[in-house]
Amino acid sequence: MLTGKRFRLMTATLAIDSSGEKRIAVTVPAGSVIEVIRGPRPNDTRMVHVRWNTRVLVMFTADVEGRGQEVTGRTAGA
Repeated sequence: MLTGKRFRLMTATLAIDSSGEKRIAVTVPAGSVIEVIRGPRPNDTRMVHVRWNTRVLVMFTADVEGRGQEVTGRTAGA
């Protein structure tokens, strides 16, 4: 389960912002810290919802796990 875990992205990674009427592709820069806030869902393990700064985005689970390094503790900066 990834929910609640934070990851520092080692490479720039594509995410989707679906907060508006249209879905918009967003590049989350390398070095950014994301937090998984939902997912993956039992019926769809491919996608997770993440918080990056103040934005809620959708990312591929494989990208989070493959391009991110888990951040533990409270001292990690965003």
